[in-house]
Amino acid sequence: MSKSVICTIIIILAVFRAGFAQSEEETGQGLHKAEIGGYGEMVYYHPTAGVPESQKTGTLDFRRFVLETGYRFSDDISFHSELEVEHTRVEPGENSGEISVEEAYINFRLHPALNIRTGIMLVPVGLTNLENEPVDYPGVNRPPVERYIIPSTWREAGAGLFGELNEKISYQIAFMAGLDPSGLSGALGIREARQEGFKSSMQNISLAGRLDYHLTKNGLAGVSAFYSGLANKKTDGQALNGSALGLYEAHLQWKTDLFQLKGLAVYSHITQSDKINRYYGKQVGSEQYGLYALGAVNVLKWFAQKEKPEAELWVFGRISQLNTQAAATDFPVDKSNQLTELTLGLNYNPVEHVVIKADYEWMHRPLQNTIQQVNIGLGFDF
Repeated sequence: MSKSVICTIIIILAVFRAGFAQSEEETGQGLHKAEIGGYGEMVYYHPTAGVPESQKTGTLDFRRFVLETGYRFSDDISFHSELEVEHTRVEPGENSGEISVEEAYINFRLHPALNIRTGIMLVPVGLTNLENEPVDYPGVNRPPVERYIIPSTWREAGAGLFGELNEKISYQIAFMAGLDPSGLSGALGIREARQEGFKSSMQNISLAGRLDYHLTKNGLAGVSAFYSGLANKKTDGQALNGSALGLYEAHLQWKTDLFQLKGLAVYSHITQSDKINRYYGKQVGSEQYGLYALGAVNVLKWFAQKEKPEAELWVFGRISQLNTQAAATDFPVDKSNQLTELTLGLNYNPVEHVVIKADYEWMHRPLQNTIQQVNIGLGFDF
């Protein structure tokens, strides 16, 4: 890790340590409170089939460490941020790690049903994009549908509203910088089109919305949508006039001490994708889709019957299908952009905020070998 990175982290910690001291001194003068937390994960991959012998070697990677910091200016105004370091260090080259601001926003709480959020924030689409800490989801890897069709972690600069209309219904609406069409591709969909608040062009303004119905304290069902124009001032905007992306998603989640169920379906459509392909010389599909279902059972709770052990052992299965190039208007689609994935594995939580994961993954694309892989992971949050 470079000296500049180390200095940055030290300064952040010093500032928030000072915040804690200030909080202690100002007790009785209102709420002034600094907060600090974080999460991280280390993973090991080992392909076992479907790849050349030279690639059947294990890879150990400390995939990410995220430092979360926040500050409560008052009862109603608060700040939250996440500073992420991927792969432990940044160095020259395409396979380098990355240091990025994943979130940095201020909440203005006006009423339970109407609040304001502005800054760098997560796009309120899907399940994993909003619950992306490794202790939040079964499996070493995030679902492929929520890596490619919904490109977790997906964040952008903007402003929005959020709140709870009643004890059952919650919502989010956000106006944000839109997508960069030069990053679209047939293989990765919109993943590389995210601007991520880095000098984001405002030629396009996107609109994202989410509505959740909380069935009980254990489950919710909801829908979300995202729309962005695809002109961009970095190019000749007129050449892409009329191109836009609409993404629509529905999800269901249910979790108790014993069972866990998740399901998600997403569809996106790019209007006049042929303009983008002519301008950039690409093969961007006009339609993309993805869906997955996950089920898990806590076997320690199952055998403990009425008692609730502190440790948890989840046995889970997940099946996914996606296609980043499901249809096209100006070229034959490439079937290799369709993926069917099956993962079976275990999540062991010795305590609430630590998880040890192990799973076996099958990834099949038409006309290609099925890749099989062992994944092992360690995750934590605090």
